[in-house]
Amino acid sequence: GVDHPEVASSLHNIADVLRMQGKYNNALSLHRRSLNLLERVFGVDHPDVATSLNNIAELLRLQGVYDEASLLHQRSLDIRQRIFGADHPDVAVSLNNMALLFELQGDHVMALSYFLRSFRSMKKALGPNHSTTRKIQRNTIGLVNEVLHQTTKRNKNSGNLVLERLLERLTDRLGPTMTESVRKIVAEILN
Repeated sequence: GVDHPEVASSLHNIADVLRMQGKYNNALSLHRRSLNLLERVFGVDHPDVATSLNNIAELLRLQGVYDEASLLHQRSLDIRQRIFGADHPDVAVSLNNMALLFELQGDHVMALSYFLRSFRSMKKALGPNHSTTRKIQRNTIGLVNEVLHQTTKRNKNSGNLVLERLLERLTDRLGPTMTESVRKIVAEILN
């Protein structure tokens, strides 16, 4: 019937094709229909609902609708944390998506905080060498690179101070391997 979870899955798949074609408004409409159906079938506190919220939030992020994207990402994260706990790959993905959103909005402190939580969670769940863990690690390094680049453009001495503070925090949270990657990027920026 029309209220079957497979209908929601089909709506999601069609929405993804529309998104890839750049038809964001059509994709958004189908994603919202999918979410409504999933909430009717499973209730509002279900992993499939969290995934649907994440899909809509990511589409809104692509469109630059950051406030609504943030609310939906947060709702998705809350559901996933309640259901799975802190150290689950889906929770880490939600944290990473929130970090990307904060980064786009220029809130580097919040972005770094969410990237660090995401990395720690994914590393604990899947290990340090998993491709998704490494992707989050690259996202974190990219943010640090961006912050240091902006800071050093303004004042080379202030960049060094920011660098040392970030490296201390990264070493405490992520270990020496991550710190070495950051140091290499910083060396390129400062030279």
